[in-house]
Amino acid sequence: MIDWLTFEAACGAHAEVAGGSVVSFDVDGAVEWLTLKRRAIEGSGSSKVQVRSKGAHAYELSGNLVKFWQGHNVWGTSDLQGLLGAWDRYAAVEGLPVIEGEVRLRRVDVTESYQLGSQAEVLAWLRAAAHSAHLAHRGRGSLVREGTVYWGQRSRRWSLKAYSKQLEVVSTGKAREGSALYEATAGILRLEGTIRAMELTRLGLSCPSKWTPLTGRSTLGAMAAKLTLPESQAVDTSLVDRLPRRLKGIYAEWMMGKDPRALYPRPSAYRYRRELLEHGVDIFAPPAEPVQFAEASATWLPHWDIRKLEPWQPTPEQIATLGYFDPDSYRPTASSRTQALSATIVN
Repeated sequence: MIDWLTFEAACGAHAEVAGGSVVSFDVDGAVEWLTLKRRAIEGSGSSKVQVRSKGAHAYELSGNLVKFWQGHNVWGTSDLQGLLGAWDRYAAVEGLPVIEGEVRLRRVDVTESYQLGSQAEVLAWLRAAAHSAHLAHRGRGSLVREGTVYWGQRSRRWSLKAYSKQLEVVSTGKAREGSALYEATAGILRLEGTIRAMELTRLGLSCPSKWTPLTGRSTLGAMAAKLTLPESQAVDTSLVDRLPRRLKGIYAEWMMGKDPRALYPRPSAYRYRRELLEHGVDIFAPPAEPVQFAEASATWLPHWDIRKLEPWQPTPEQIATLGYFDPDSYRPTASSRTQALSATIVN
């Protein structure tokens, strides 16, 4: 699925589109430089994209076009060209600049989702991956918070992350327990690759015409192939045996469901967290299931190598409940907010 997009597009002469500007003055009060701020535009799905002019004959867009129309990105289209075409039709109706020439992709996020059976197994997979999965030229993953593992997070070319989709929709306020979106994301592990401008150029994918509906999946697959995963992975309490002595007790208390912030002074709790993050554990996030060490036994993850699984697809019932945006069939009509949008265009 195509997730986040950033692109620059040539367009005809247009009224300047901006959400304000940032200006630098020298000591004499003369303008040194001026940068336009992006203007947020809200879609029918109540998600916003950011648009701003790049001179008199170009503009830039950054955002998630699937969310913009669909309202969520649990599933969506893989048709990048279709999304750009749908945006162009929307822009024409809303009085925004339309594409008239070259489009250069600056960032593309591509995703796949996998059904692991339960939310507990997703969180177990993520903790195990943070500890034992390595990405070529990126190293071991970082568990930045419970439910998200990054590889190469600060890379200027490309990065990879895996996360719990259910935790994401809950943390962003899109879903709450018992809702249709909450139920649809149960047991879903999301793998997401971010491809930035330098890598898009190297791959010959900075021009949208090079993208087919299969390009995102094949590109993400090539990134995921660089992951080194052990043949199998057991999630157990053996980490406690490998930790330095000063961290064993803190880790054991966390595994039993205790919050270190309630047990230790704030500086100590944050120091312990920093040290344990190096072992793939975030003690400020609750474990998937608190355990008693005397009763713990190894739990083998049956779907450890997700690359061997078929990507998850929503059921027709889920699509009927939560919707699906088809860019090819989208034909916008003049909306009630057209005049309001046009009135905010900076002349």
